[in-house]
Amino acid sequence: MLPKIDSELRLLQFRLPREFNSLIRYFSKILIFVCTSWNANSMLAQESLKPKANLTKTTNCTFYETAALAKAAVVDPATTTICITSYAESGDSPIRWMTRLSTPPNPVQPWHLQTSEGTYWQDTDGDFYPEFLGATVKNPDCSTALQDAFRAHMHLKMRLRGMGNVYTCAKQVHFDTTGFIDGGCDVDFNGTGRSRISFSLGVPSPCFLLAASGPQNDFWGRFLNLEIDANVNGIAAQFGRSDLSDPSNDFEIYINVKNNSKSKYAQALVMNAFYSSWFNITGNCGGIGTGLTAIQLNRCNMCSGFVAVGNGNNGLVFSNYTNGNSFAADIEVLTTGIIQLDATCGSNEIMCGAISNLTNAIDNHRGGPLRLRNITIGGVKNIFANPSATDSTWGGHGVTLDDAGQNPTQFDPGGMPRPNVWVLNKSGQPQWISLFGPNGSDRFEVYVRYWWDYSSKGVMVANSSPCGFIIQPGEKVSINYKKTVNKVYSWSWRPML
Repeated sequence: MLPKIDSELRLLQFRLPREFNSLIRYFSKILIFVCTSWNANSMLAQESLKPKANLTKTTNCTFYETAALAKAAVVDPATTTICITSYAESGDSPIRWMTRLSTPPNPVQPWHLQTSEGTYWQDTDGDFYPEFLGATVKNPDCSTALQDAFRAHMHLKMRLRGMGNVYTCAKQVHFDTTGFIDGGCDVDFNGTGRSRISFSLGVPSPCFLLAASGPQNDFWGRFLNLEIDANVNGIAAQFGRSDLSDPSNDFEIYINVKNNSKSKYAQALVMNAFYSSWFNITGNCGGIGTGLTAIQLNRCNMCSGFVAVGNGNNGLVFSNYTNGNSFAADIEVLTTGIIQLDATCGSNEIMCGAISNLTNAIDNHRGGPLRLRNITIGGVKNIFANPSATDSTWGGHGVTLDDAGQNPTQFDPGGMPRPNVWVLNKSGQPQWISLFGPNGSDRFEVYVRYWWDYSSKGVMVANSSPCGFIIQPGEKVSINYKKTVNKVYSWSWRPML
């Protein structure tokens, strides 16, 4: 009766759209497994025989309870498929389906299985689990099994999944993306907090690394639903090479990283060279005022999503040509919330979220334009950190805070300055500046310096009075006029938001 069931299901495949084929194959295997088990148990009961511990047979499939029993078995030449129901003991692994290879693989990979008569077996289509290779809850070091599982899912073009276990690792884990730019990766574990890689104390930095072993371009894929925990005076999790030579495009990443170290150089998550990607990333260090950085983005451009940082010294850090990104953000329990480390970083935007329980909301004394919209700011001592740092060339106030016309920084430009004195817009908002006074034969010129310009004459925006113009956050204005008793000038600033 089993061949008939199988043949009818296979015939049904050709009557349904192609997208149902994988679903039909999956239920076909399950139905064969159920019917086979029922038939075998009935026969054994009728013959008053004890069930065998290692296998049950169908016409073309043999079932084994563990991987060790499968490796020790002599498989009938007529068998084309084997099914391993657990790795070492019941329930420690999902069911694993493998198909016979007609010739030995070259090279033999860690995910291939060889039975005792010499046949090699390989996983069929579907999901691949690290548990297949021994990454079980009782394994004190799952690092090798995790690495091999990552390579397997890309070679076999299967999805890498997880059972919702804690994978203890005593060594670094390197998910090597080398050679898979055409296939990408497809990783979807069983939920952050459920699927977790936990690194033992003493594992060097970076504990977890997803990157190519050499330079390559245009890797892409999905990496979802995983938590990574470590305690290291360095990086807990790093995506992309440190030299930025393996850029990734159109990536989707959803992870939660904790570095419980309170040491000086502790970082939770570092992202290197990602473009046009979607992030849902969380990074935490060992406590407020400890470590170095919760999340740092290096050369990431045009990315979007959600970022949460906390429990550290610095929260979200943009560095090394990180531009044009847009995030919702939750930034809490830190010394400084957002930092742009250098003038190569600019045009980044926080679209919505909260900044709270910090000493400094923003340190942008070296960075370019940064905009914050619909942000709740509370429990913050300073809006700007380092406003007059000695290594700052222009003041670092190129930050726009959209808050419906309020004055969050309490900035006061003062009265009309003396001629040729530069005044910096420190308000955190675009300002409409109105100049009042007589227009006469005396030279009257208004110049503006952009945020990156700290030495030129500037750009002339007006040459008569009265007049009005817009100055952006971080820009400077200077007025060249002849101050006389009979000609008095004044100005007013009005926020544009």
